[in-house]
Amino acid sequence: MPRVIVNASTSLVFGENRFPHEKVSGDSDTQDFLQTVARVGQLPARMIRARNLGGAMGTVGLAWCFKKGKPQFSVHNSKNLHVVDWEDRDSLIPAHVVECFEYYRDEWDEQKKAVVRNAYWYRRDWTDDADLVYPEIQSKPGVEPQWGEPDLGRSNVHNDGRIHFEWIQNM
Repeated sequence: MPRVIVNASTSLVFGENRFPHEKVSGDSDTQDFLQTVARVGQLPARMIRARNLGGAMGTVGLAWCFKKGKPQFSVHNSKNLHVVDWEDRDSLIPAHVVECFEYYRDEWDEQKKAVVRNAYWYRRDWTDDADLVYPEIQSKPGVEPQWGEPDLGRSNVHNDGRIHFEWIQNM
């Protein structure tokens, strides 16, 4: 029943032909740019996912960036997020967010001659200058992961002075 309620509520806000449009009074160039960014980055689909996840969890993270000139939006489950520092806690504007979780992958073990399930750590940081993705680390019981340097090929250093992450709390 809760899923039906959340989905119905989402459809009222983000249903077909109901997605809010960006409007900039007196500046049609900026308005066209924002609408194109939303369309190319598939923002309506991402917001539906964020609404469904945030409606179920109470909070959701939405990250954004430009990769090779193309806008991208990604939705992040709040159970894997930790706000290290707030720029403005009352307005829910984070300054540094870490996403960290353990996941499993089935892999061939040559010694056992069988497929085994191995655990790995995933970590991603958002700061006011970069979106940093770290190389995965195989998880070992009772051993704290040693992260080392981020993977610069998968990271995005933007030096904007503003975090590319929105903390959205369900109202």
